[in-house]
Amino acid sequence: MAYFKNVNTLEELRRQYRDLLKKYHPDNANGSTQATQEINAEYGQLFNLDSRS
Repeated sequence: MAYFKNVNTLEELRRQYRDLLKKYHPDNANGSTQATQEINAEYGQLFNLDSRS
C-alpha cells in the first residue's frame, strides 16, 4: 500500500510521515502495528532515495 502521496520535497515527506504515524500508531485506538511497519519501510526507502540525489 502506498501511504505517501505527491511528495516533492524532503519537508513534505517528513510532514506526511509524522501525520501518518499519528494516525496509525499502535497506541492509538485505531492504530495498527502492521500499518506502522509498512509506513516506516516506505519512509525509509523514500528518504534514502531523496538523500542520494
